[in-house]
Amino acid sequence: MVTASIAMTTYNGESFIAEQLASFLDQQRLPDELIVCDDGSTDTTVDIVQAFAQSAPFPVTVVRNASRLGFSRNFENALSRCTSDIVLMSDQDDVWFPDKIARVIDHMTQNPDIWVLAHDGLLTNRRLEWNGATKIGQIRSGYGGLGSFATGALTAVRREFLTRALRIPHEVVSYDIWLHRLSGCLPGRRVVIEDRLQSIRRHDENTSDWIVNSVKPIGRADILRDQASAPPCLDYGPGIQLIDRLLERLEVLAHGKTCRSKPPPASSSRNALHWPQGSA
Repeated sequence: MVTASIAMTTYNGESFIAEQLASFLDQQRLPDELIVCDDGSTDTTVDIVQAFAQSAPFPVTVVRNASRLGFSRNFENALSRCTSDIVLMSDQDDVWFPDKIARVIDHMTQNPDIWVLAHDGLLTNRRLEWNGATKIGQIRSGYGGLGSFATGALTAVRREFLTRALRIPHEVVSYDIWLHRLSGCLPGRRVVIEDRLQSIRRHDENTSDWIVNSVKPIGRADILRDQASAPPCLDYGPGIQLIDRLLERLEVLAHGKTCRSKPPPASSSRNALHWPQGSA
């Protein structure tokens, strides 16, 4: 039987996280584990997750980082701790549709060569009201293709791939860009499907303000206006470093080697709490 983990990161997410956790309970196919890595929340986020863990019908592990890792490194932290065959990544403020896990597992089971799968989602406001925009629709309308599609919260990865992709080089800023670009370098390993499997909640605290995340449908003219108002790029170093690191990792993959992923050392986290299934 194919198993599935959810890797979730949190930081001061008390406003919406209960709804996202509830959507995990509503899944037609429940996850086999939930890994939550909190990056130093000062609100009640961890309390909400711990209360959820006490009665969840699947094992929940809550890790509280001893020091701030930042958004991308914290996701790597969560991914490295997952043990299932397929790992679905989750933000703290979205809401999954009941068939999400089942649809992802079904597609990846039928296509065993796929390492990374991304799907569509509805772009909603903070009240989950939808005005017709989807993530794939925005990117396609603005850019014409999906080559730039690398949204972690809409992505599932095979653990077989994670053992090769982690650890993420320090020069790489975004964990999801790394996973998508690396798998996309190899034919047939990355796929984007049209299924709309969740709501993507947009609000003032979102970490990304990329125009394609607008809850209102956009077009090519909106992209051009956004680019015209953006400051010019004066440093191509990060992009060059990303290419260099991808080439190095592809060389490793070409020789059949595995980049062993290990959880961060004990000094980087505290209060890693584990709740077995039905512990309440």
